[in-house]
Amino acid sequence: MNSKTIFTAILLLISVAIVAQVSGNQVYQANYKHTDRGLEEVPMTWIVNENVQTYKISILNNVQADSYLVTFGVNQEGKTIESCHQKMNVRIDAFLKELTKLKIEKSNVYVDFISQTKIFDYQNETQSNEVKSTQVDKGFETKRNIIIKISDILLLDEISTLASKFDIYNLIKVDYINQDFQSIYQKMLLEAEKIFKNKQNSMEAFGLKSIHQSPAIQVKTYSIQPKNQYKNYTAFESSDVSYTDYYQKNTYYLKKELRKDKTFYFDSQDVTQFDLVMNPDSPIVGIQYVLEMTITTAKKEDKKEDIPAKKYHIITQSGQIVEIPQL
Repeated sequence: MNSKTIFTAILLLISVAIVAQVSGNQVYQANYKHTDRGLEEVPMTWIVNENVQTYKISILNNVQADSYLVTFGVNQEGKTIESCHQKMNVRIDAFLKELTKLKIEKSNVYVDFISQTKIFDYQNETQSNEVKSTQVDKGFETKRNIIIKISDILLLDEISTLASKFDIYNLIKVDYINQDFQSIYQKMLLEAEKIFKNKQNSMEAFGLKSIHQSPAIQVKTYSIQPKNQYKNYTAFESSDVSYTDYYQKNTYYLKKELRKDKTFYFDSQDVTQFDLVMNPDSPIVGIQYVLEMTITTAKKEDKKEDIPAKKYHIITQSGQIVEIPQL
C-alpha cells in the first residue's frame, strides 16, 4: 500500500470537524468539567481483525417540534376552600375566554387540579420583655395547572401576556412534541446504512477484506428535550476589597454587591461525538434525536469433515473376518 492510499484512508476515518470558534461570555460558566472544554474522547468508530469486524455509528438529528405543551401554574388563597375555588374559577375562566382570541380551541386546553392545603402563620404577643409566638390557622390555598397545546411557539409571548392580566405568572415548563418520530428514526437508519458502507470502504483501503455475512446489529435510539440542555452563567468582573476590623474601635464593615444578571442559553449535544449531524445549521431550538448503532460481523467457523468411526474386526477359528458391532 503506497503512502497516498494510506493518507486518503486516514482522511476518511477522521470524524472530528476542525472549526474556528468564538467562545462568547459562556466562558464565565463556573465548575467546568473535563467534557465541557471540548476535549471529549472520540469513540472508536470501528474494530477490525481477521475474524471479527465491529462498526460503531452515531447520528444526531435536530428536528423542529410539531406542537408544544405549555404549562402555567395558578394558586389562590382564601379564608375557606369554597372562596378559593370561586376566585380561581373566575380567573381561569376569564383567561380561557381570552385564549379563544388566539384561535386556541377548548379541546387544546386542560385544567389540572394539583393540591388543596391549609395555610398557617404566626401571631406575636408581647408581654414585658418577652415575645410569645403562636401558630394560627390563616386559611387555605389551592393550586391548579393550565396545560395548553399550541402548534406555533411564537404564540407563547401573547399567551404569557394574556395570563398576566389574571395574575398568572408561573410558566412551569414547555414540552416539545413530534407525532411521527418513527419516520424520523427511519431517515436516520438510511443514513446509518450509508455510513456503514463508507466505513467498510475505508477499511478495505488498508487491504482488509470485509466479512460479507448477515451481521449482528444493535440499535439504540432516544430523544433529548430542550429543557434538559439549558445552561447558565453570570458574567461580570469585580474588584477585590481588603479591610481590617479593629474591635477596639467598635466599627463594622458592610459590603453590598450589585445584582448580577444570570444568562441562560441552549447548549446542544457536542457534534464531535457523531458520525453525522442532520440539520446542523438550524437556529431553531427543537428536539434532538440520537441513533447509536453497533454492527458486528464474524467469520463462520469452518465445518470439520466428519471422520468415519473406527471399525474393529475379529478372525474366527474358521478364518472368517467378522466386524464387531458398535454399541
